[in-house]
Amino acid sequence: MADKTKKFDDMSIWDLFETDMNKEVEGFWHKVNKKIKVKLARAGGANLSFTKAMEEKTREHRKRGGAFEGDNVDVELATDLMKQSFAETIILDWKGFTKKDGKPLAYSPKVAYELMVSLPDLFNELRDAAGAAANYRIEDIQDDVGN
Repeated sequence: MADKTKKFDDMSIWDLFETDMNKEVEGFWHKVNKKIKVKLARAGGANLSFTKAMEEKTREHRKRGGAFEGDNVDVELATDLMKQSFAETIILDWKGFTKKDGKPLAYSPKVAYELMVSLPDLFNELRDAAGAAANYRIEDIQDDVGN
């Protein structure tokens, strides 16, 4: 494990790239701001549920003549299926989410999907955070690398 007193340039390859497989599956709390947090499993790595969900959702579209055959990729459909899979397997919980009227918004995969559709930039931020291996490192080196 990394020595927290090490500077980024002095870290070994293991310090820089070894991830916590439990954290990849159980998630970490991504801060959107001081009051809004989202618990995210990793999109990849040890968390195979996202990959399995995408495989299942795209299976029928990968058949001959389907929406994902060759150069015939339906980008809108692919994005929607990714949002569905993301909401079902990557977003695990949240804190501080409210409806437009300010009332609390309880977490559920269905509501998470609806938010990903309504707020595509939120989806982009969470997708980037869930895909960043640095968020699942054994040691937290984010402050030293400027994240």
